[in-house]
Amino acid sequence: MHDTLTPPLRGTALPPQGDTARLARWAANLRYEDIPEDVLSRVKITLLDTLGVSIAALDSPDAAALLSFVQAFPSGDACTLPGSGERCGPLPAALVWSTLSDVYEIQDGWRFGGIHASLVIGAALAVAEWKGATGRDLLTAIVVGYEVAHRVAWAVHPEHMGRGHMPNGTAGTVGSAAAAAWLLGLEEQSFAGALGAAGFLLPYATAETLWAGYSAKPLHTGWAARTGIEAALMAERGFYGCPLEGSETKGRGWLELAASAPRVDRLCEGLGTLWTIRDTYFKFYPICRQAQSAAEAALTLAREERLDPTAISRVTVKTWALSAEMLGRPIEPGAGRVAAQFSLPWIIAVTLTDAAIGTAQLSPERLNDTTVHALAKRVEVIADPELDALYPGQTIARVSVEMADGTALVREVDMAKGDPRIGTSDAELLEKFEDLTAGVLPAEMQAKIKNIILSIETSKSLSPIMSVVPLALPL
Repeated sequence: MHDTLTPPLRGTALPPQGDTARLARWAANLRYEDIPEDVLSRVKITLLDTLGVSIAALDSPDAAALLSFVQAFPSGDACTLPGSGERCGPLPAALVWSTLSDVYEIQDGWRFGGIHASLVIGAALAVAEWKGATGRDLLTAIVVGYEVAHRVAWAVHPEHMGRGHMPNGTAGTVGSAAAAAWLLGLEEQSFAGALGAAGFLLPYATAETLWAGYSAKPLHTGWAARTGIEAALMAERGFYGCPLEGSETKGRGWLELAASAPRVDRLCEGLGTLWTIRDTYFKFYPICRQAQSAAEAALTLAREERLDPTAISRVTVKTWALSAEMLGRPIEPGAGRVAAQFSLPWIIAVTLTDAAIGTAQLSPERLNDTTVHALAKRVEVIADPELDALYPGQTIARVSVEMADGTALVREVDMAKGDPRIGTSDAELLEKFEDLTAGVLPAEMQAKIKNIILSIETSKSLSPIMSVVPLALPL
């Protein structure tokens, strides 16, 4: 589809040899045929996983509120509005798709950047439908978006998150701009201008909104996808932004504002050979990635020991510093789903109590259960210097439970289920898709969606996807 698009207007020239320009050159010229087969397979199963996560969220209060917001501002008819079957423009479509992917906090991610790049799928779906892209175009744009988002986040991790900002909202905007720019067919300089514009326009998502439990939390992914598309459209019309790394003559770029010593070299490290999507993890528990190891350790304890939660005297969780700092806070009844997903004391308490940690544990009944909250008050979270020294190469958490009779029980987990270092089979992810969507999709619809996505490279348009996913769940 690249060859049929009108060349964009020219904006202020970017340094031709800069890292942003090099990254843009690679992305703008990437073709489906350049992508290894295993990467394409990974992208398809990731697309299916993201759709499953998003479909499950259509049954949440967040979805109804989000659709109400979008429907209040008619915006055209180029795209399908997820969850309603109505028509809308690409910006609200991306906003809804990408916000839904974050509601249950059970999407994929990349530990070296602390980012959930799945939000770029929402941007890619919206622009691809708008522009009449093929299935191959969609897959290529997703690869571009993931690679760019991951590399931008990698350049500033973990300091950027440690400063209180979420890479999903920041680096995710740049990745969304890249996916949109590819689908729009932007040439190299305009593509680089789009990445720079995204760095200028991006929502500086504050982490406090996440772990303090504010309900606006999932919007940061939707707004990143929407803003990324806007950046690409602006660049198409000649509005370019500063290179992400800045320049000696024109000042600092976004990377230098996001971290004191950004690793700019990571933007282009191994382009075309180092496919970062190969190393993404998939979450199987609807909580923050920083809690996955500890939650699985508690889950193993609960299932193997059949614990009586009322007989637990105290629980100690040792983890790496970022995890302890982000998630060490207790919560009170009534705090809500978002606060619970980012509170290790509550996560460990409900997991030990229910011997489970799934979307059922995020129901109002479990969120306000006094027994769970009483146990959460006996959970202490400690940043362990030895474990912190191993992060992010290793993500070790140790859960120690002391029973009233003096019995001490300990479990330690480094690689939680879904970690790429232990591998995740397609069968496991297909089962996850079925489990997440079972309450809202009949089995025949689940099978149809799986078949469409796993052979999406043969589709001449996105009509097969859009004809089944939104209409399956009228709200």
